[in-house]
Amino acid sequence: MKVYFINHSTIGIIRNDGSQFNIFLNSDSGKIFYRYKIDSISKIKHPGVYLGTDINGNHYFIHNHYEVGFASIVSLAEFTKGKRLYLDERKCQNSQTQIIKIAIQSVNDRRRYSWINDNCQTLTNDACNNSKESESVNNWVGGIALIALFALIVKAAS
Repeated sequence: MKVYFINHSTIGIIRNDGSQFNIFLNSDSGKIFYRYKIDSISKIKHPGVYLGTDINGNHYFIHNHYEVGFASIVSLAEFTKGKRLYLDERKCQNSQTQIIKIAIQSVNDRRRYSWINDNCQTLTNDACNNSKESESVNNWVGGIALIALFALIVKAAS
């Protein structure tokens, strides 16, 4: 899908087959929502940017997911995969409108998925606070560094 216009109340979308439809913005548009990742060892959040609804009441999100390979617009069912949806309470530097625009630019640019450098958390942090970082990657890297430091201390002590 590709966004072809955005205004104060509507996002115009062109589907891959060339057909067009509109997503209508509402008070939740531009907010960050998440579900927990499926088949994960720890509770890792999978966030996305909520856009709004189409004429039939279907909800849409933008997320960056390995199954698609790049940032994309997906339905509620595709985003949640049957899991519970939560509103992310983080404070955002950018307005909800700016969050939508940054997320849409990621879709139009076909922002590539990378587990380490550009994942779902990176996309939402960029849209929310202009910061391309992932809490989960930072936690894993920090954990690995702590284990390595502990191993060095044990080795030095023996």
